[in-house]
Amino acid sequence: AVLVDRGHRELPIRADYVGKNLPTSLSEKVAVRLVETDGVDAVRIEGGWIVTSRAPRGGVVASWLPEAPLWARRRAFWGELVQAGLLVYAATALLAWLAARAITMPLRTLGVAAGRIASGDLTASPPSVSREEMGRLAADFRRMAQGLKALVVDVQAASDGVLHGAREAGAIGDRVRGGALEQH
Repeated sequence: AVLVDRGHRELPIRADYVGKNLPTSLSEKVAVRLVETDGVDAVRIEGGWIVTSRAPRGGVVASWLPEAPLWARRRAFWGELVQAGLLVYAATALLAWLAARAITMPLRTLGVAAGRIASGDLTASPPSVSREEMGRLAADFRRMAQGLKALVVDVQAASDGVLHGAREAGAIGDRVRGGALEQH
């Protein structure tokens, strides 16, 4: 058991021999901690702590530890922790933005080339950006554009052949009609 004498003398017992003599006001809150239950002998008064420890020759050393400097250090610690967290968050956001940009820029380039090909410009050729998936996709895209260009050239050649054949057939038809008109 612990007896704390707060100096108000409401009890006829003095703590001189069995506890601590602790003059306080009635409005101050006092909390007692014991080695047996809390691991430390300490008395907390609003604004700080009275910490005691046993000296080697049976004496007791009591120290007053004000809380104000501890709270200031805690606030400084939490402020620095928040700043470090915000710095890490900002760095992570920047890295994520750069990674997203590295992925989307080649896709935009391919999209622009696809738009040009769709509008009829078969000379559009997206540049190779790497040897990875995006670079292979750009190379496949270039091969597709070259294949379309060759297909268009073949269709134009076939169309020219059909046009030439149609003109010859028209000329033959004109000669046949001219010969038929002369015979009648």
